[in-house]
Amino acid sequence: MTLSREVEVGNLRCEYMNNPIGIDIVSPRFSWVLHASRRNVWQTGYQISIFNATGTLWDTGKVESDSSVNYEYDGPILLSRHRYYWMVRVWDERGDVSSWSEAAYWEMGLLSPADWEAKWIEPEQRSVIEEQPMNFYDRAKGLVPTIYENLHPCQMLRKRFSTGEGIRRARIYATAHGIYELELNGKRVGDQELAPEMTAYDRYLQYQTYDVTELLTTGVNVIGAILADGWYAGRVGLMGDNCQYGDRQALLMQMEIEYEDGSRQTVITDKQFVSSTGPLVYSDLFIGERYDARLEKQDWSLPAYDDSCWIAVHEVQHDRSSLIAAYGEPVRVIMNVKPIRLLITPKGETIVDFGQVIAGRVRMRVRGTAGTIITLEHSEVLDEQGNFLNNIIGRFKDQKDIYVLKGADDEVYEPRFTFHGFRYVKVAGYPGKIDVNDFIGIVLSSDLGLTGDFVCSDERINRLQTNIQWSQRGNMLSIPTDCPQRERAGWTGDIQVFAPTACFNMDVNAFLTRWLRNAAVEQREDGQVPIVVPYLKGYALLADLMSTDSSAGWGDACIIVPWVLYNNYGDVRVLKENYEMMVKWVDYIEKSASNPMLFIPLV
Repeated sequence: MTLSREVEVGNLRCEYMNNPIGIDIVSPRFSWVLHASRRNVWQTGYQISIFNATGTLWDTGKVESDSSVNYEYDGPILLSRHRYYWMVRVWDERGDVSSWSEAAYWEMGLLSPADWEAKWIEPEQRSVIEEQPMNFYDRAKGLVPTIYENLHPCQMLRKRFSTGEGIRRARIYATAHGIYELELNGKRVGDQELAPEMTAYDRYLQYQTYDVTELLTTGVNVIGAILADGWYAGRVGLMGDNCQYGDRQALLMQMEIEYEDGSRQTVITDKQFVSSTGPLVYSDLFIGERYDARLEKQDWSLPAYDDSCWIAVHEVQHDRSSLIAAYGEPVRVIMNVKPIRLLITPKGETIVDFGQVIAGRVRMRVRGTAGTIITLEHSEVLDEQGNFLNNIIGRFKDQKDIYVLKGADDEVYEPRFTFHGFRYVKVAGYPGKIDVNDFIGIVLSSDLGLTGDFVCSDERINRLQTNIQWSQRGNMLSIPTDCPQRERAGWTGDIQVFAPTACFNMDVNAFLTRWLRNAAVEQREDGQVPIVVPYLKGYALLADLMSTDSSAGWGDACIIVPWVLYNNYGDVRVLKENYEMMVKWVDYIEKSASNPMLFIPLV
C-alpha cells in the first residue's frame, strides 16, 4: 500500500455540521472533502476510525466507494453526553492511500427525558394578553393600533452556585418557552441568536448545548438568563396573533460539571432561582423592542450583585417528551453592513440608508442626556417623493425599536430579541448631529455555508444572482420564510419552488431536514400538510374558514423538498424519514380527487 502525498482529506462534517455538540442522532453520518495537488483525482475507497478516551470504538476497515458523503455510524450504542472522535483516510484512483485526516469530533446530547434533572421554572409575571387572530381590522376605524401597554416585559433570572477546583469540562443544556440568552459570570454564553428558534414548540422543542468550561471559576458563580416572548407567546404571522403555544415565559436549564477526579456536579433550574425585570420594557419579534437604559441592572449576572429584592420563581410541570436536540447551524450574526448614506427627506425626516434589504437589526452609538428617547423605524422602501414609507400593512408590523438613554458618555444599543426586514431606518429623537458611522446593520440568518455562486459578463445577471443570495439570507432565518418583515411564515409552497436554488447557493440540508421534521409533526390526521409550517393558529383559523388546511403545490412540499435534498446531497435518510408523511399526503390527494369539493386550490 503506497502512501499518497498528493491527496489529503479535510472539511470533516458530522450530520452536515462542523464538530457539533449536543446532537441526538444515534446513527450520525459522516462526510468529507478531498484536496489534491493534481487533477483528475477521485476516491475509490475509504476507512473511518472512531475512538474516545479509552481507545478505538469502531473501525470500518477499507470500504470500496467513490463517494464521500453520508456514511452512517454502525458501531456500539452511543451514550448521552459522551464525546467521540473520528478520522478518515481514502484511496485514490491509483490505489494509493492518503494519510489520516486530522481528528474531528461530535458530542451526544441528552438522549432521554430521564437525563433531565432540571425543573421548568417560570418567573413571577403577568400573563401575556391574548389577541384574537382575525381581530386586526375594524370596519369603522381601519387597522387596530398596537396597544403597547399590553406588551410583556422581558424577565431576568439568576442563581448563585459554587464549584470546586479542577474543572475538566462543563456543559449547559437549555431551552425556553419564548426565546432566551444565557450569561455566566457576566459573560454571554454562546453566539446563537433567538434560541431555541422557531419550531412547533408543543411537539418539537429544541434545546441547545453550550460548552461553558472556560466561563466557570473556582468558588462562587452565577448563571443568568433573559427571556422574551418570541415565537412562543409573541406576535407572529400575517394576523399578528400571539400566544401560539402559551402565555408565560419559562426556562429549562441543566449545567453539568465534570472534575478532573471524575466527580460530577449538576446545577439546574429550580426554585433557588430568583427573577426580576430590567431595561427590556418589551421585546416582540414583530413590533420591536423598547429598551430603557436607566433601568439597567449593572453586573446582574456576577456573584457580587445584590439580588435580595428579586422574586423567587415557580417550579412548574411541562411535558418533556417534545425536547429535541438542536439540529443544523443556528441563527447567528453572519455579517455587518455599513450605511451608504444619510438622507433628509422632503418631509424633513432623517433616514439612514443601508443600501440593501437585510434581515436583522441596527447597532447604534449615541451620546446624550438621560431620558432622551430615540426611535428607530424600519422599512424596505421610500415613497415616490423620497419620504419614509411603512409599506407593511397589518396589525403589529411596527418594526420599531425605542431606546431611552441613561446619560452615559458613550452608549451603544443593539436590540436583543427582535429582528426586522429593512433597508431604510428612520431616526427620530437622536440628540445632536447624526454621524452615519454611528450606525451598523447587523445581519441575522441561519449560519448556512455558501456552496455555489455564478458570475458572468453581464452585470445585470450578476446583480440578479446577488439579489437571490440576499433574499435567501433574509428568508432562511430559523425556518424558510416568505419574507423577513410582513409574515415571516414557513409557507410550504414557497420553499418547494425555491429548494433547488437554495441547494445551489448554500448548504441547506440540515436546515431543511429540521423544517421537514416540523412539517411531519404538523401534518393533519387526514394527511393534509399545512400551508405554513410551523402551523400558526391564525393560518389554521383561515383554513377553518376555507374548510381545508392545505392545497396543491403547498402540501406537495412534503414530497418535492425531500426529493430535491436527495438529488443534491445523496441523502437517502431524508427520504426514509419523510416517507410516511409523503404516503399520507398522496392518500389525501387520491381521496380529494374523488371528491373535488374537498380539494380547494389556494389562490
